[in-house]
Amino acid sequence: MTYPKINFVPMTLEENIAFIKWAYFAENNSLDIHQYTIKCFPELQKIDSTYSKEEIEKKIEVIVREEYLNQQKEIELEVKRYNKIWSPLNDSYFEALTSYLKVNFPQNLKEIKASIGILPVFPRDLDSFSFALGKNLSNSKVMETCAHETCHFLWFEKWKELYPQTSRKEYEAPYLPWQYSEMVTDPILNSAEIQKALPIKEKAYDSFYSIKDSKNNFIMEELRKIYKENIPIENRIRKGYQYIRSVLGTMKKECAYEIGVFVMNEKNQILLQKRSAMKKHNPNKWALCHGHVEVGESVEEAAMRELKEELGIKISALHPLATIENSPSHITYYFYTRQDKKKEEFILQKEEVAEVAWFDINEVINKIKNHDEALVYGENKIALFEKLQSVLKMK
Repeated sequence: MTYPKINFVPMTLEENIAFIKWAYFAENNSLDIHQYTIKCFPELQKIDSTYSKEEIEKKIEVIVREEYLNQQKEIELEVKRYNKIWSPLNDSYFEALTSYLKVNFPQNLKEIKASIGILPVFPRDLDSFSFALGKNLSNSKVMETCAHETCHFLWFEKWKELYPQTSRKEYEAPYLPWQYSEMVTDPILNSAEIQKALPIKEKAYDSFYSIKDSKNNFIMEELRKIYKENIPIENRIRKGYQYIRSVLGTMKKECAYEIGVFVMNEKNQILLQKRSAMKKHNPNKWALCHGHVEVGESVEEAAMRELKEELGIKISALHPLATIENSPSHITYYFYTRQDKKKEEFILQKEEVAEVAWFDINEVINKIKNHDEALVYGENKIALFEKLQSVLKMK
């Protein structure tokens, strides 16, 4: 049996710049990619939040170009080192993994490209069977990264056999098939069969290990038990997916979940925040505190986290206001809370929020009705603001 070879190559300067531009503007995710990017390129902290996106991208090009050229020789040396680490393990690992999953790589796949660059996170492309990784990784980290990323390639080849109806977008975050794929790398790569070929310590996202089911069992522990059962791998995959759907599928599996929070003061004014110029979507526009629900979070926990991160406030009471199904794959949960502060007293997350201000609700409603482009919201959100008015009148 012939297996594809992982071939490590230098990431081009253009590729590295393009990736850092994407990562810099990346919004909330199960990973805080923006913050990882800042740590990787500390000079990015000096970018003024008032710059336009085009100005920011030009700054990124200058910063990444300088770093890349300074480290280009080091990247080339890492290519040789990584190839030397992985090459002796390639065939034995792929033999074990294909045997475990009972699936093969596509016949025409001869090479898996692994690009080395200056990266905050390590992306993969399921369609091209390629991935990228950073430099200065330990030998064990190189092996773990290669095993993890290529496990995903074979996993989704198997998934196509078992669940051919799954759409391609569900292979990516935040959909349930993607979440499940990120969980199962633990029981698969830590199995006795794989460990014989490649003795590594595989760990999934930290957030997965804190999730419990209705019986107060940790779901990762339960998945490990399922994958140790003496049943065909197809049955283990199906049983594991059924279990994860029962735990995480209380909401539709296709959904991306978001929260929005109305922060009120004693005058019943609402706090709006002007989105930073660095935001990918709706920069420099006024909106509520808003964000995504991360894996393992309740919607209430997500709301409290966003308030603390973006506005620097901790709240003791959070009240549900409305649940809006924007589309079958997009649900937003709205809450309201009280916080009597002057606008200057909020501690703003500058890469997210440029400034805040208190507004009368009627003022905001009128702005929406007049199609004020300074606001994020359109007329379809008027009913939401009016519902808040009704709730406040009853109190």
